[in-house]
Amino acid sequence: MEDKTSGIEDQVEEMNTSVKENVECQKIQVQNIQEIWDTVKRSNIRVLQKLGKADETKDEQFEQCVQNFNKQLVSVSGGGVAAAR
Repeated sequence: MEDKTSGIEDQVEEMNTSVKENVECQKIQVQNIQEIWDTVKRSNIRVLQKLGKADETKDEQFEQCVQNFNKQLVSVSGGGVAAAR
């Protein structure tokens, strides 16, 4: 009887772990979809700006990402990228 109980507890624990993993995967997928949507939206705005259908604006979020990326490149390469500029 105790073996059956232990086996059931193990199965319940495996199911709980599986559910937790699925929830984490769903969170990551939602975040990825949001990032893709933001990228598409930003691209659409840029196209509209080039066509004169939307006001030109500075994409501060994109500029911040570029700056952070360049900082990471400099720290990884030991300043080689910054010296090339």
